[in-house]
Amino acid sequence: MPSNDPIILNSTIQQKKEEIGSDFSDADFFEIFTSEQILKNFELSYEDLCDGKVGNGDDGGIDGFFFFINGEYIAEEVDPNDFKNRPLLELFVIQAKRSATFTEDVFQKINTTIQDIFDLTKDMS
Repeated sequence: MPSNDPIILNSTIQQKKEEIGSDFSDADFFEIFTSEQILKNFELSYEDLCDGKVGNGDDGGIDGFFFFINGEYIAEEVDPNDFKNRPLLELFVIQAKRSATFTEDVFQKINTTIQDIFDLTKDMS
């Protein structure tokens, strides 16, 4: 017997998209919706969720990138002196897929991208 989960999920996503009045494509809105669900304990605004959406072509497999210091979403450059006494740093790198399975290629692509992001020998200019 087929599962009703995809039908219910797609209906929920479409309803949320209509409530917000989003102009995003269904694929782009799915990425925002996924980030919202993963990060729901942070209670991010719709604007913050859109800001952290990075998925498009040549994105290295990353659809959402969110950084928090002491539970505060960081979207702009901050002064490190504002966060003393062993701050809690949290980074969420999100890959959103609508397909029923992930292939090994997805994980290899994200792994390569993450290694590039954290390679301090790379020139940032």
